[in-house]
Amino acid sequence: MCGRYTLTVKQEELLQRFFLKQITEELMNELKPRYNIAPSQKMLAVKQSPEHGERELAAFSWGLIPFWAKDQKIRYKTINARSETVTEKPAYCAAIKSRRCLIPASGFYEWQQEKNSQYKQPFYIAMTSGDIFAMAGLWESWKGPEGLVIVSCSILTTPALLQLTMANCQKASPKIPPNGRMDCMASPNHLLKGSVFIISASMVSISVVYVCQLLFHPLPL
Repeated sequence: MCGRYTLTVKQEELLQRFFLKQITEELMNELKPRYNIAPSQKMLAVKQSPEHGERELAAFSWGLIPFWAKDQKIRYKTINARSETVTEKPAYCAAIKSRRCLIPASGFYEWQQEKNSQYKQPFYIAMTSGDIFAMAGLWESWKGPEGLVIVSCSILTTPALLQLTMANCQKASPKIPPNGRMDCMASPNHLLKGSVFIISASMVSISVVYVCQLLFHPLPL
């Protein structure tokens, strides 16, 4: 699964990488370096605009709330959506058809359970090239009983990359669409078939780095 990730990118790089024409002034404030983005926090994503059909940058809350949900509690169970079963799950079957997106990232974290220890060893995974990349996602708009509107998002996962399987980390990793398939995820005009959800580990060149546990478990003052 993917429970934490980072985004450190300049405006020009984001515009070029995701073929964006502009970034609104409101979202410019969200481009500050972020090294530990967590569920329920605001996340940036690229989606297709329903008005003019072009890609645009948007801000979502991490943890998808289906439009039919009675309250927000489900969001803590929907930070990730398994690609293998996403079309079968009630929480995602509507979003996967027409509300797909690309989530810019610089890297993400995974954990390995240490033997005879209550702690897990964190790893940081990023592209070997150092470039930002896209994680496939789904988004949904939910309106609460009192009129509160929350636009939320879930990260699609796929069977763990080979490097993470060898390190005995999580069994699933964020789905990272190769450049040639990014349009399939961002545009609801593309029909998706099962094969688009599975990505070979050989298609992604990543680096896996040990992270100090104090980043997630700081010592008390």
